[in-house]
Amino acid sequence: MHQILKGGDPFHVAINKLAQVYGPLMTVWFGTRQPTIIVSDHNLVWEVLVSKSADYAAREIPITLKPSLADFRTIVSSNAGPLWHSLRRGLQNGAIGPHSLSLQAPFQESDMAQMINNMIKEANLNGGVVKPFPHIRRAIIKLLARICFGCDFSDEEFDATMDFMVEEALRYSDDSRILDTFPPARFLPSVKRAVMQMEKVKLRLMECIGRPLDSPLPPTCYAHFLLSQSFPREVAIFSIFELFLLGVDSTGSTTMWGLGLLMQNQEAQQKLYPRDKRARRLQ
Repeated sequence: MHQILKGGDPFHVAINKLAQVYGPLMTVWFGTRQPTIIVSDHNLVWEVLVSKSADYAAREIPITLKPSLADFRTIVSSNAGPLWHSLRRGLQNGAIGPHSLSLQAPFQESDMAQMINNMIKEANLNGGVVKPFPHIRRAIIKLLARICFGCDFSDEEFDATMDFMVEEALRYSDDSRILDTFPPARFLPSVKRAVMQMEKVKLRLMECIGRPLDSPLPPTCYAHFLLSQSFPREVAIFSIFELFLLGVDSTGSTTMWGLGLLMQNQEAQQKLYPRDKRARRLQ
């Protein structure tokens, strides 16, 4: 890792440069324990995930992530057995099914309007400069919270706490990278400290997500499904947190990428602007 990063580039940039030299499918040895196969072509990624799905499902998950995965009993962390199929079915057919998502539409429009207004206020206070990522993250959290707890769910304190918890979990999970390649690193003080911090995150998440679980829940939400299946409470809580952990940063980053691309594409802006004006007139 030191050899890859010694040029000063971020890890993903350094790997991308290697891929330009060695191709979209390459093996990188981090130490002598085991190789890491890096796939950087969209078609190859799809093929690998489909043909080698069992291998991916059976990968060992680092100890630093264990506290936030209910002892590996969530969709991402469990093997493709009965529990995995049950969790996936409840999420796919219920919480993110067509009927449930159709109920979200008016709330999403309201969230977007509020997000834009907040960004305008920030720009007015900062000479026209705005940092969109925090606003996008918060809008995504609101959406995911309604998927988990129902369309009527609205709790600013929950949104703020979840935003912080996702950031904390991602920050401490960075230590899992070194454990992937050098297992004895689990004895390092920094890694032990990360495990302890993740335990604290776990306790706070149990409290944060546990509160809405104790309230009446509509039958279309994900939390209702999890509780109706008599899963252990910890599994229900961290299956919910998993959605936030996977959805907030990835969706926010994708949206930021789209905005950045749009800013550089004058032709796309010219096509979008008239549509936006028409939509505003209709409103």
